[in-house]
Amino acid sequence: MTPPGSVRQFLEDQHELLELRLVALERAVRAHALTDAGQRLAGFRGHLARYVRTEERLLFPMYDHVAAAAVESTATATPTARMRDEHAGLGRLVAEIGGLLARGDADTSLLALGTLRSLLLVHGTKEAWIIYPRVAGALSTTMEDALVSDLRAGVPLAC
Repeated sequence: MTPPGSVRQFLEDQHELLELRLVALERAVRAHALTDAGQRLAGFRGHLARYVRTEERLLFPMYDHVAAAAVESTATATPTARMRDEHAGLGRLVAEIGGLLARGDADTSLLALGTLRSLLLVHGTKEAWIIYPRVAGALSTTMEDALVSDLRAGVPLAC
């Protein structure tokens, strides 16, 4: 079990909130409430952008520092580089969904939302198994509390 108030719990909660936003968005698209869907997509896009920005500015540099201190890596594609590429891919897919909704294409939007949900699940699982434990394991309680505080300041906590 992940301790409440931990970095890992905070980040896992953010992934869960993103998933909840996707569920609400999908419901709107299925109901052909495309104006509502567009607004929900904008909320998802904003949450994802803030989450990604915060993760890339706070968490990934910390991971890279911890990983570099543990071993000297000769890998050209670090886990955080892959995560950044995936973040960019998620952003492109969200933009594509926005275009589909703007054209009123609910059916293709639903297919793209399914793809987005799958990619987000796989991405979140990789972070939860690779990035989060390494960072959390290297932090003192004081450092972890400070990081959670910084994360809370940069990422929305509610839908």
